Amino acid sequence: MIVECDGSDALVSTGRSALGDNALLQLACGNFHDSMAAFLKGKLWLDAAWVAEQLMTTAELKAFVDNELPWDATREQRALKYEESDAGALLGYDESGVPDDFYTHRMRWLLARRLASEGRGDISLPYFPQANQTIAKDCFSSLKTARNPKLPIAQRARAWQNAAWLARTQGLELLGTEREPDNAATEGQFDAPPTRQIRLAGKFQEPDYPANNLVSKPLGLPT
Repeated sequence: MIVECDGSDALVSTGRSALGDNALLQLACGNFHDSMAAFLKGKLWLDAAWVAEQLMTTAELKAFVDNELPWDATREQRALKYEESDAGALLGYDESGVPDDFYTHRMRWLLARRLASEGRGDISLPYFPQANQTIAKDCFSSLKTARNPKLPIAQRARAWQNAAWLARTQGLELLGTEREPDNAATEGQFDAPPTRQIRLAGKFQEPDYPANNLVSKPLGLPT
């Protein structure tokens, strides 16, 4: 079993490990719904996010969130309280004490960003956290204006500019993936391990960071 992002199962209890094994069995059988449910129950968030983003269709993911992950104002408050604590930055490490509401919050946000990236902004809005809904609504409204050929060119240009600025400054929160390539799970600060290669090889691999975290030349530019 590949356990989260640090390559070690030292922090995973027997019960959580068993749920992870069950999730992998369901995965091998093509039961993505049951696999993700087991990963979530075992508090193995990065594995659950991988299934959500890499294996489930958007329709399947939305149905899972709507039918399996209850949500209301009280649950949202509990999730946000945990997210604002120091422990809320520990996704991928010791998650044994993470409340279930926090995972529901993250999965709803993951779905919101996926819907938004597919151009389904209106549908995505209820799944965004309250703190991000105003910015999301502004971005989607600007895109709708920019794409309207009946409006004056200057108005459309301003709308494109506003949407581009919001995507530039809030893109991770509005459109980013939870795992690679955007790594919203770590707020985009660190590359996640190469999940696909890890699963194919059956063993953990460290990310290939550039020496001293420096890039020797601008990417995509001729030498």
